[in-house]
Amino acid sequence: QVSAGVTHTCAITAERTLECWGGRHRWTPVSHHEAQVPAGELWDRVSAGHAFSCAVSLSHRLACWGYDGEMGGDRPPHGLLWTDVSVGEAHACGVTTDGAVVCWGEDGDGASTVPDEPGGWLQVATHHRHTCGVTS
Repeated sequence: QVSAGVTHTCAITAERTLECWGGRHRWTPVSHHEAQVPAGELWDRVSAGHAFSCAVSLSHRLACWGYDGEMGGDRPPHGLLWTDVSVGEAHACGVTTDGAVVCWGEDGDGASTVPDEPGGWLQVATHHRHTCGVTS
């Protein structure tokens, strides 16, 4: 799987490790080469966003790295198990193993506000200031 962000790209290799490459933005003091890409896990999903990235491991752990300044998108909630993640500009959303969508980071234009929908969520996709999802 591969995911392209604004100036960086991340991919999961055939061995299920993470690789990221690309550069620093003019407004970002950390490049993805300098950021601590998580090691020691086998990875299932990765999402490269504006200035940070997140990935879900085969054991349903979530890790985020890079730089998001004061917006908080690179700081997900702890203690949950995940099946999917998507990173936007200054927010991110993920689907938990129990089918809930959880979003964190900036909520400009309601991008991190999850609507009340019946049924479980299967997938989520974020971009600049919006989020969409698929329910069962």
